[in-house]
Amino acid sequence: MTACTTLAAEGMNVQTHSRAVCDSRRHTLELLCENHHLDCEYCPRYSDCELHALFRSHGISTKELGQFYMQPQMDKTAPHLQRDATRCLLCRRCVAMCHQQKVDAIALLGRGESTRVGAPMGVGNSNCVHCGQCTTVCPTGALVERDGTRPVRVALAHGDRHPVAIVAPAVWASIGESFQDGIGVNNRKKLAAFLRRVGLEKVYDLSRFSADAGKGLIASACPSVKAYIANHYPELLGMVSDSPIPADQASAFFRKKAAEELGVEENSVVVVSISSCVAEKAETLKNVDCAITTRELVNLLRSASVSRSTALNVWRHLQGEDYDNENDPVGAEADVAVSGLAEVDKVLASISGGKQPGGKLQLWVCPGGCVNGGGQPRQPAQVHNFSDLTRQRSRAL
Repeated sequence: MTACTTLAAEGMNVQTHSRAVCDSRRHTLELLCENHHLDCEYCPRYSDCELHALFRSHGISTKELGQFYMQPQMDKTAPHLQRDATRCLLCRRCVAMCHQQKVDAIALLGRGESTRVGAPMGVGNSNCVHCGQCTTVCPTGALVERDGTRPVRVALAHGDRHPVAIVAPAVWASIGESFQDGIGVNNRKKLAAFLRRVGLEKVYDLSRFSADAGKGLIASACPSVKAYIANHYPELLGMVSDSPIPADQASAFFRKKAAEELGVEENSVVVVSISSCVAEKAETLKNVDCAITTRELVNLLRSASVSRSTALNVWRHLQGEDYDNENDPVGAEADVAVSGLAEVDKVLASISGGKQPGGKLQLWVCPGGCVNGGGQPRQPAQVHNFSDLTRQRSRAL
């Protein structure tokens, strides 16, 4: 009896780890293994893969029937993420998330053994709003954000470049999850210390930057909101603020500030925007040299250490340090804030219908706002489905 089709009833006794169940589960995993390309050490989800964890827990390490795996089938049409169809398990988590986000850019295509998940013409040619929520629920390396750490690594390796970081609050509210701190731990000052150890010469806190809201009743902090409005409510584009996103505004200011404090030319300063936002990768940023997510930052910190255990040991023993703009006033807030596309769509539909908003709006595509951005540390299904990540992570802000 399958769990997804069997209704719970009074007096029912459910055995989830009987020999028959475990044998059935193992057989299913063996079939998945036969079709999966086991190049785990080269996979972007290496050591953070739910399928790999299941293989290990059931003692599956080799193929029994032969080499039936498919060669990589990459979709690189999107500027913010890439998809490898051969790593996909057809679990439909990404489809459900995209539907929950009221976008439906990806769906099940084909039938039978030809069934696949994707967009008919590629994700980059769909109505995707670049939120990256699909990458947070994918259990394998089928959906991952595009790696933007290379410019940072190059800058760190060359003495004539001066990398500086601009850190969004959602990053220090969640990065501890990747270093065994649990969910909802404030690591604001510890993160600043680690970034300096890696080689970032200046570290600035984006929350202390007062962004210019510009003209328009809808603030422009979330780049995905602009994409959604353009796709579904083009008549409201005139109400969207004409200012760049805060990270891009801040970069121009902090590039000049860093050059003056370091005594170098502005064009030698490399500005790294660190946020929970995958959509920044799809934006045309005038002042940011490279935009990376929380997950990419974790990989960068680990690669800068001798090993993962070294990075963890460094993290545990770090003493917090102040940011280079510690004494600046905190940025202003909007009048009304709404998160999650399901709720955002209601607000936009109301405005489109003629109702005036009760002040300046700040809209976020990701459910819960930036603390649940598409670039945040992944949590396994048993945590993601049954925990209030928004509430837990918000405690650290």
